Amino acid sequence: MTKTPNKKVRILLCSNVIIHPLEDFIEECLLGYDVEVSVGNFDNVWVDGAKSECDFVFIHNEILNLTKEYSSRFFDPEYSNSVAVHLEGQIKTLGSQMLRKGAPRIISTSLSPFTLGLRRLNPLVSELCHRYDEAMSKISISVLDFGRMLCEFGLKSAISWPSYYRFSAPYEQDFLKLIAHNLAAEIKNHFLGVRKVLAVDLDNTLWGGVLGEDGPENLSVDDMTPKGKCYEEVQRLLTTLRTRGTILALCSKNNYEDVEKFFNQCSMPLSLDCFSAKEVNWIDKPQNLKKIAMKLNLGTESLVYLDDSDFEIAGVVGQMPEVLSFQVPAKIFGYPFWLRNELLPAFAFESVTEEDSQRSNYYWAERIRMQFQTKFDNEADFIGSLELSLTMDIEDSHGIKRVAQMTNKTNQFNLTTKRYTEKNISMMLGDNNYLIVSGSAKDRFGESGKTLLAIVDACRTCEPNIDTFLMSCRVIGRGLEFAFINKLLGYLKSEGFAFVTAQFIATSKNAQTAGFYEHVGFDVVNRSPEVITYRFSLTDYEPPYEGKIDVKFNY
Repeated sequence: MTKTPNKKVRILLCSNVIIHPLEDFIEECLLGYDVEVSVGNFDNVWVDGAKSECDFVFIHNEILNLTKEYSSRFFDPEYSNSVAVHLEGQIKTLGSQMLRKGAPRIISTSLSPFTLGLRRLNPLVSELCHRYDEAMSKISISVLDFGRMLCEFGLKSAISWPSYYRFSAPYEQDFLKLIAHNLAAEIKNHFLGVRKVLAVDLDNTLWGGVLGEDGPENLSVDDMTPKGKCYEEVQRLLTTLRTRGTILALCSKNNYEDVEKFFNQCSMPLSLDCFSAKEVNWIDKPQNLKKIAMKLNLGTESLVYLDDSDFEIAGVVGQMPEVLSFQVPAKIFGYPFWLRNELLPAFAFESVTEEDSQRSNYYWAERIRMQFQTKFDNEADFIGSLELSLTMDIEDSHGIKRVAQMTNKTNQFNLTTKRYTEKNISMMLGDNNYLIVSGSAKDRFGESGKTLLAIVDACRTCEPNIDTFLMSCRVIGRGLEFAFINKLLGYLKSEGFAFVTAQFIATSKNAQTAGFYEHVGFDVVNRSPEVITYRFSLTDYEPPYEGKIDVKFNY
């Protein structure tokens, strides 16, 4: 069981073939989550998708039923092109509908040629599938590889031809369960938010064998043995994860001195320096995982845990259900494949930013910063010694990836926790009704990257509204949030606005920000258990002097 969202999440399934009882299988896969799954009208994908008020719309189109004649006219260039043009137009229209505020997020499947049963690759079919997938990728938060599902399950086992021709229902129920598993995994990723940390065991996880029992000379971790090749490939995959923004941590029952010596003596893809937090001792794993989260200033819901022991996995699942736990497969030769297929999707790294590539360096600097703090008797003196600076910028198209990423990754210091896609941010940047301002922090130990964000809407009215205000957890506690908002309020006043509004929307993770706007001086207009609405007068406002923080606003 894992932590679930605060409200019911509605999912609409849209397809050009009958997919019942896929909705039942999805609900089974999401047991413990408050979900409502419904099915759209048969072969009414684009209309139902556009009208939907659900949180997620799942779109699956089967190539056999694109049109009444496609399965027999796929070899006709003109006809094939006309079908592609029609689909591209429908997808573009649907995409424009999805730009509205509160629109659902689309998860789709790729268009697979396999069910046509062609022995040879057909360039016209391949082109149609490519054009469809290209168009869908522009409006979907995720495109599931339907061809891979067919390969994994087996084409002949997946399709029921009698059911297709009798009822337009081509898929066997066990194959629908596989589709449900893949879709539910994607939905869970969005329920739980983006995972930031991979905490790994060592023995029989990063290498084959037990260091303390087998001895370093008998461990498998290089290309000299077949098993060693598997573990080496796993380490290379984790190295790739790290360079794309995932924080690596060690959580192992071992003698630290033995582990350190082995890393120093053995040439492996991963070194000890690759791990931003290390808990190598004989304490139980849940306690060590909590220590890792504390050291990184992250919630435990940000963690993914990888171990070979079913005992250790059961302990973490039982005591820390919010941690996403994976057990190394028993058949070690399938380990790299399993890791790519099952574990890697837990991390959203398709769109990599500069902050992602530098994240491990940021946390390395944070460790040095924490060591430096021990020299001070109080926090105020420590913060004063950091030589803090904050650079604020009005965002343009170059910052789309990072801005969207921040809205989806930030949970603790996030006043409204509104999630936006890159497409949403791009739309906002093209609309002068929105103002997007980011802040990049720096101190004597280095840069912390782009860590603060405000999205202001209703800028064409006389009373703009702070739609989003957030700050990365790695710079919490330094007063940057007050320097940022004071400069932002001063800017809004200089633009001629007399008032600004804002909201606090409570979640299970942002309780620490509940009184932020009141601390700044906003007046409460309306208060409920879930939402507090504020208003702030700019008429006589003068930004206070931020003595310990050097603030520069580039506008």
